[in-house]
Amino acid sequence: MARLKRFHVLASVVLRPPEPIVGQDGETDGAATGYYQNIGLTAESESSARTLVAQSILDGSVVWSECETRELSYFGARALTRPLRPSDLRAFRAKTTGIWYKSGRVLY
Repeated sequence: MARLKRFHVLASVVLRPPEPIVGQDGETDGAATGYYQNIGLTAESESSARTLVAQSILDGSVVWSECETRELSYFGARALTRPLRPSDLRAFRAKTTGIWYKSGRVLY
């Protein structure tokens, strides 16, 4: 097994179907066609990281040409999750592959 690495992916996702945007007054004000989301994960390679991300997105399609992927050190990974506790400590500690952080979605 190859050495496991931590990655940060800024994912761009096109929604299927678009989600209505509802204002505070309850009125629909257009539709969101996609979103950005930060994802922290551990994988063997960048290609494996992309596969994990794609499998975790259930409401749309990842647009890889608009995504950013970078390898993280342990300290970079800690900064990404602070002050939260990683959702999968074994993956965060690079003992197994998996997603250990997902931010909220920023709609567009």
